[in-house]
Amino acid sequence: MNAQPVGSPITRFFGNVIVRLTWGLVLLNLFAVTLAALSLHHSRQNYEERAAVATQNLAELMEHDITASIRMIDLALYTIANETQRQLRNGRISGQFLNAYIEQQLKRQSDLDGIRVSDAQGRLTHGTGVVPGSEVDISDRDYFTRLRADPGTTLVVSQPVLGRITGKWVFNLARPVRHKDGTFAGLVLGSIELTRFTSRFSSLYMGPSGSFTLFDNDFRLWTRKLDNGGVNNAVGSNFGSPQLRGMVQAGMPAGTYKGRSIIDNVERVSSFRQISGTPLNLVVGLATDDTLVQWREEVHKTFGLLAGFMLITLMSAWFIYRAWKNQASAVAELRDVNRTLDAEKHLNQTIIRSSPFAIYTRDTHGIVTAWNLASERLFGWCADEIVGKPLLTVPAGKEKE
Repeated sequence: MNAQPVGSPITRFFGNVIVRLTWGLVLLNLFAVTLAALSLHHSRQNYEERAAVATQNLAELMEHDITASIRMIDLALYTIANETQRQLRNGRISGQFLNAYIEQQLKRQSDLDGIRVSDAQGRLTHGTGVVPGSEVDISDRDYFTRLRADPGTTLVVSQPVLGRITGKWVFNLARPVRHKDGTFAGLVLGSIELTRFTSRFSSLYMGPSGSFTLFDNDFRLWTRKLDNGGVNNAVGSNFGSPQLRGMVQAGMPAGTYKGRSIIDNVERVSSFRQISGTPLNLVVGLATDDTLVQWREEVHKTFGLLAGFMLITLMSAWFIYRAWKNQASAVAELRDVNRTLDAEKHLNQTIIRSSPFAIYTRDTHGIVTAWNLASERLFGWCADEIVGKPLLTVPAGKEKE
């Protein structure tokens, strides 16, 4: 087929088809991409919300467990302090009886590393690992100075310290022992290893980069456990993301946030809770990378489906374009053929009409269908007499002429 001139109908047709197909392809794929993006966005939000709920439940569970443990320990210390006060008021302390009593209470408190009693000068006199005459002095400890200075204080939770008997990092719960007149006579303290609670919750899976941390109101780290098996005990180190600090400093008893840890720079969805009756707070975090593992699989699958959809739409558009192009070409060729036939017919009719020879046509039934002027002159026909009627005779000798 000859090339179509610029601006011809076929050229305009192809131009319109390309524009429409291009816009249709772009809009269809844009719609698919938008739906995929919205779906993935909502899916990610769902995964993060699930992580937030999971950390809230874990934090609440741990806070209740630690609070209950501290109450039980406090009750044991209260009982031993009363027994010590009773013996003091009777004039003397029976070391053998008091040690046996302490050991009995200690067996009921699995979280305690030891229970010990000191005198008013801060020397440990009875309890776990205390050897008579050892003269271990705790008068410089924060819990001792506070209980000695403040008669109204009944329970003190100490800062983390390195135990002078065990050599382990512990924090202590201490209750005062007082004479009958209320003067300070010493104290009873229970020691808890810093890793005790992290070990207790080790069976709770929080993902490869999940964490559980205990810290105080001054944002000093007490103990930190990672769910990849590591335990970070950089006791006293600075702790707390800006989001966490903001909520704790605002006096919130609990909260959930997403932020990066200043210790390992891992982004986590975390929930914190204050442990009532103590200066302690706990925070449980699930790493964003861990919580979004399944979401990333969805992203890969969605991108694969989206790429397949785009490929199918592109191929479909190409096939449609080819079909339209072939159809348009066929229509153009048919139009050209019809024009040629019309021209040839018109030429033939002109030749017949102007011919000096008599020319006429009739069908299979002998009915005259067309003739020229030479036929009219030769046969003397008239259109009203001959058209549509059988031609029975022709004047003699006229046909031969």
